[in-house]
Amino acid sequence: MTQATHEAPPLPAAVLADVERDDPASACERALAHPGFPHAAKGLSDLPTKAVRRLAQHCVELFREAAATPERRNAVLTLHTALLGCRLDFLEEDHLEIEVLVAASSRDIADACETALAAGNPRRTAERLRGLHESYRHRLTDALAELHGAARTPERRNSVLWLHTALSHYQLNLLRFEDLEPVVREVLGRDGSAEVEAVLAPDSFLRVMSGLRALPPEVRERLAGEAHSLREGARTPERTELTLWLEAALLFPPLPGGLTLSDEFEAMWREVLPVDAAAACEMVLADKEFTGARLLPTLPGDLRDRLAQVCVELYGATDSWARRDRIARMHAMLAPGRPDDVMAHTRQEALSAATAAAFWGQGCVHMVWVELVSGRDVPVSFGRTLRRYWGEGYGSDVPLGEVVRLLTAHPVVNAGDEWTDHALAELADLPDAWRDLVAHAATAKASRPSATWERRGRALLAGVDADEFRERVLGWLALVGEPRSLPLENDVRHDRFNDIAVRGLVRLLSFLPGHAHTASGLGALLEKALVRVPGQGPDRPALANACATALGRIGDGTSHAELVRLAAVVDHRPTLKLIGAGLDAHTGAV
Repeated sequence: MTQATHEAPPLPAAVLADVERDDPASACERALAHPGFPHAAKGLSDLPTKAVRRLAQHCVELFREAAATPERRNAVLTLHTALLGCRLDFLEEDHLEIEVLVAASSRDIADACETALAAGNPRRTAERLRGLHESYRHRLTDALAELHGAARTPERRNSVLWLHTALSHYQLNLLRFEDLEPVVREVLGRDGSAEVEAVLAPDSFLRVMSGLRALPPEVRERLAGEAHSLREGARTPERTELTLWLEAALLFPPLPGGLTLSDEFEAMWREVLPVDAAAACEMVLADKEFTGARLLPTLPGDLRDRLAQVCVELYGATDSWARRDRIARMHAMLAPGRPDDVMAHTRQEALSAATAAAFWGQGCVHMVWVELVSGRDVPVSFGRTLRRYWGEGYGSDVPLGEVVRLLTAHPVVNAGDEWTDHALAELADLPDAWRDLVAHAATAKASRPSATWERRGRALLAGVDADEFRERVLGWLALVGEPRSLPLENDVRHDRFNDIAVRGLVRLLSFLPGHAHTASGLGALLEKALVRVPGQGPDRPALANACATALGRIGDGTSHAELVRLAAVVDHRPTLKLIGAGLDAHTGAV
């Protein structure tokens, strides 16, 4: 009788069986010893998350033990890579990529989207698909974005939008911000709780969204119910789409954009770094999501210096533009604010082609910083973006304010607003003292001017004719709020950097003696700043407050009369309170 033969179970199943027997060491050794390794390890990233974590952690221990043996070390790194499913290819001489991703790219991702859309119960479908590895989710959301643009019916468009919003780590890239903002504020305004009111307080939509995502799950669920009720009563396809997006965004907070198992990646990377800086460098460069780059600024200075030198060597050894771009970004993150000429050409090419979305890319602001401290300029269009995000209050792992301060060769304010276009045209024919004054105004980011800021402003005002300054600046301020000459990206209503400059100019006017033109000009600007935007509230409440404070500070008869007039017509409570304080101060002085 012929003895029955049994095929050995596939490697993932055998490895999982070892893990379930609480023997991760045997599981790792089984994978490393398999005759088909590393190809046979292609399915390991699909194991249950707990099993993958245990195996990845044990790989770190194996690496420590095998650090002196290059062959063993590389095999362990390859296994670790296969477990995480990262897009890495630097260990094997045949340049093998992890085959699970090759298989993913060979399938029709559009069919995967259609299967998800046809599953019914969109909320449950989204919950299940959010557990996918982020590389798969990125491919799905990219394909869904294309399907959203090609959808021929509102029902199809809404189904795609729901799934995209639930799976995306950046949920605000399909609909326009100016359309979303009124709906968001309307839904939040229906709640009335103190914690939701606090979220509504900022005048920046992105800050509102940031606060919204930080709310407890039960509050977001409650707000999602409000959005759902609005959707049921929507009378237009556009409003249905906006309220549906908000409901999905509330139920499904943005997923992280980095590696799903970033802790395991970081653990192995920090083990590799002291042993082989070149291999550690390649681990970051070969991850196509460039996630490991976020670790670079956290390193001690000596390790950053070692990696920076490796970057220089790798840069000189490649003629691939894409690889050079990644090396230049990595190098800039390793040496922030340090002059460098070696990779200047690549940095300039990357920044010249960059859009506003590149602001969020790993290393982009670092590259700008390196170029500026090296004595080279960056494109004016990208400088405008950097300034605007600084005005919005966005930070970075480099001091964005320092980068903005170095944009000395750029126009003193951003072109594109009617008032800045006129101001820049006039400044071109005025002495440098005028440019210095406007530049100082654009640093008035704090809610109240500091003593240092005031001293500097008064000193600069002494260098120009006060009457001419008053009349020119009031002429510029009269144009605030007029239609823009350059469009903004779909994320904010105003150029916040220019708004800071407006408030700074208002403060500078308050340092001059009172004048009838100043009082009437600031009063008109205050009223214009409080014009209500549907679904949002006052257009520029911070500017209105600055005007009220300036009128109270001037304290002459015409300013007092203007405050009395405004007190009778203004209904915005924070501004009205400042108007009252100005009137009280003037009465006390008299």
